[in-house]
Amino acid sequence: MARQLRLREFITPATGNCMVMATVQALSDIDLSSAELTLSAETDSLKRGIKYTGQLSHSKRTAIVHDHNWGGCEMLCVAANFLLCKIYVIAKGGCNSCYG
Repeated sequence: MARQLRLREFITPATGNCMVMATVQALSDIDLSSAELTLSAETDSLKRGIKYTGQLSHSKRTAIVHDHNWGGCEMLCVAANFLLCKIYVIAKGGCNSCYG
């Protein structure tokens, strides 16, 4: 069934980069020959997000992000809308979600 749904398991690092991993996986399913501008824009967006996330203090981050995961569902929704595809996240010990 996982093959029919094109689902693949990826182990994400415990460094808080799971959102980046999910976005990269969604990008890998795009026809790369027709998506050069999309890839460039997505790369720039990820770099900006990482840069500004690193500048946030923890108290400001907890005031902005409503759940316990870095990036949160809001950021994954933005990524799904940008990529025009669904991003599925199966959280270990948490809720399962689809963004997009």
